[in-house]
Amino acid sequence: MSPPEGIAYRHGGALVYKYTIQVARLHQDNTTRIVRRILRGSARGHLLGLLLLLVPRVYAQELSVTATPQAAQMMIGEQVRIQLSVRTSDPARTQIIVPADSSVLHAEVLAFTFTDTVKADAGVQEIKAEMLITSFDSLPAQIPPFTARLGALSQSTPPITIQVALPEVDLAHPDQYYGPKEPFRLRLKFIDYLLLILTSPYFWILLGLLLIIGALLLYRRYRLRHPRAPKEQDDPPLSAYQLLQTDLKALMNRLSDGSLTQEAYYNALTERFKRYSAPLLRRDTSPLTEGQLAQLWRTRLSADTTSSTNQNDLLPALRRWQQNALYVRFAAHVIPLQEALGDAQTLLQTAAQDSPAPDTLTSSHPQNHVAAD
Repeated sequence: MSPPEGIAYRHGGALVYKYTIQVARLHQDNTTRIVRRILRGSARGHLLGLLLLLVPRVYAQELSVTATPQAAQMMIGEQVRIQLSVRTSDPARTQIIVPADSSVLHAEVLAFTFTDTVKADAGVQEIKAEMLITSFDSLPAQIPPFTARLGALSQSTPPITIQVALPEVDLAHPDQYYGPKEPFRLRLKFIDYLLLILTSPYFWILLGLLLIIGALLLYRRYRLRHPRAPKEQDDPPLSAYQLLQTDLKALMNRLSDGSLTQEAYYNALTERFKRYSAPLLRRDTSPLTEGQLAQLWRTRLSADTTSSTNQNDLLPALRRWQQNALYVRFAAHVIPLQEALGDAQTLLQTAAQDSPAPDTLTSSHPQNHVAAD
């Protein structure tokens, strides 16, 4: 509650409220009425009126303040009210100074409020207020004086001391004061259990583990139902002899079905055999003729003593291949089909006598395996 109208209120020495005065308006009305009577009266009335006009200025000021605690003793932790009463004849200039919270010893000020304002006697008003305090200390609570001021007049209450008592407990028989307590039981609902579970970090860790395990099981089941196709392994690279064998077989098939002329057939045989012979003979075989190439191979095979093939059968076959190639190219001679196919077999048998390991000797021109026009 705010201070009543006409009271200057200080809390801890600081001016807090100041209001206009109702009593001042009452004095003004009385003064106006007396002036009117003086103007209508005699000389005696004039003198009496002047005296009456001066009375409000010289009457005795009245000021008193009292503070009464609700109890002289309190238990620790309890609350006690201090009733404050201020009687003043001039509320306009009256100041009420309340002790600051920091000046109250061994107690705490909870609240200070104005409760009522009453008219006590003629020209005197009584202002009522109360302070609410409590204490959590075993020492007596000490409240400094409350002060009221009216001009040069000052009135203060004596300091207030309130004893603080501790509860007496017989430690040998504590149950006399506080009997055995029943076990505390908290009835939880389903939503309470659900919230406890959802707010626990262990729940989310367990949920994450279950999700990971479930995902792994589903993936395993999917793989069992949909096995992966076996990865296709790349075929090992063919040796130079295997490439030569493949190309010569292709030429033989083309000659047999009539899609290749004998001249083109012998030209392709010679070119393919030259490419195969170059790395083995360690020389450029492209400018050599069939006769020169056959002579080099005859020399090489004659020096090879590890060959299991009869050299006497292979050397004449090479000479026949050389002659057939020349007949077809320059004399337009037609070679019997079986004899032409036999020339290709002769070249394969010649290459087989001195072919290196399939995984080490590869053709340097795999795009030219079949060079038949």
